[in-house]
This record gives sequence, C-alpha cells and structure tokens, in this order.
Amino acid sequence: MRSRAFRARFAPGSSCVRPLKQVEHRVESNFDFDWRFTLGDVAGAQAPRFNDTAWRKLDVPHDWSIEGKYAEDNPNFAVTAWLPTGIGWYRKRFAVTPEMLRKDVATLFDGVFMDSTTWINGVELGTEPYGYMSFQYDLSQ
Repeated sequence: MRSRAFRARFAPGSSCVRPLKQVEHRVESNFDFDWRFTLGDVAGAQAPRFNDTAWRKLDVPHDWSIEGKYAEDNPNFAVTAWLPTGIGWYRKRFAVTPEMLRKDVATLFDGVFMDSTTWINGVELGTEPYGYMSFQYDLSQ
C-alpha cells in the first residue's frame, strides 16, 4: 500500500470534506476525521514531509474563527460577525491502495469558508476564492 499526504490550507469556517457521492461502482470514504490544524500561515506546510506533529488533531467541520474573541474592530466587521480572520492550515494523510491508482479518484469539499488553496503531495490542486461553495478535485494520475 502506498501512502499519500493530503494537505489543505483553508480560511476560517472550513467545513466537511468528503469524496464524491457514489454512483455505480464507486466507493465513498469519509474524510471528516483525523485532521491536523494550526492557525496562521506556515511556510512550507504544503511539503509532503512537513512535520505537523505539534499541530492540533481535530475532525471537520471545524471553524477556528469562533474560537477567537468577538471585537468590533476585527478586520471584516459584521461580515464575519466581528470574529477574527486570517489563515488556518488543515492537513490530512490517507493511504492509497494500488487498486485505487487504477481508478478515477476525486475529493469533494462540501463547503470551505473562503479563499482555500489545496495541495496533494506538495502539488497545488487549485484555489477556490468563494465561500461555502462545493468544489472538487480530481486526484487521479
């Protein structure tokens, strides 16, 4: 079995991450569990061998901004309910079997708050500038 690391940098309000819904002959896996998280922008965190062992373990959905303090002088004011904004990193590792490598593999993000950039094994998959919109990435080789 080969291991792949999945890393994603999300803005506050990150929500569930699930693979595509099943259609005939597809397998669905729940990716909501066993994520690592840290608040702030971390240089090099998209690298496959980046050490995230000190990061907090959590399950998604998770919204780090609601752990902050309400303040009328927070940058986005009422748009974010006076909660703090910034960058948070979420990382997940998952195993890929040889059988999976012979099939189409994708992941579906049900909703990430805003301005997410997603990497797999240090390669940028894409950026989604909108908030709470579903989007997916093809992980097939």
